[in-house]
Amino acid sequence: MAKDLGHARMYARGYFYYCQALTATRRHGEAAAAWQRATSLLREVGDTKTADILYMYLAQLGLMQGDVNQCLRASQEGLRRMPIVSGERWCSGHLYSLAGIAQFLKGETERGSIALRKALAMRQELGDLTGIAYCLNGLGFAAAGQDRFRRAAWLQGASSALWHRLRTPPFPGAPVLDELAEDG
Repeated sequence: MAKDLGHARMYARGYFYYCQALTATRRHGEAAAAWQRATSLLREVGDTKTADILYMYLAQLGLMQGDVNQCLRASQEGLRRMPIVSGERWCSGHLYSLAGIAQFLKGETERGSIALRKALAMRQELGDLTGIAYCLNGLGFAAAGQDRFRRAAWLQGASSALWHRLRTPPFPGAPVLDELAEDG
């Protein structure tokens, strides 16, 4: 409809939400194509801030597909485009948590922990319980990777309580993290 009515910005934003929906419903190939189209359309209409937010979905898509390198590249690019001095916290917090998990999965436990702690602070500031649970899980994985098992157990227990409160399984849509949670 937006295209038919000549609303280029609305049309571009429609692709943004389409990409988001496809990512959430695990339609990976379609989500990647929608990401490309949305990014192109948003830049054409000068909506670079919304285009920059799309890196969060590309990073999430990478993690959901088990492509840790894509997740890390997209997270880092999104963070580069969205400097923390801007005051934005929701997208940055998500990008830091995705980067932290990806770094952990690549064996960069300390770097992952630093990113996850930044994410946790942002998500706590916003009261984002899902984000907090995600970060606590990630920090628990990192603690276990550093042989800090007591801390890992505490963090996993805290995240488990939040996931239970949210009535959702941990890491919806990310099988690579489901495997970690089961092994933990």
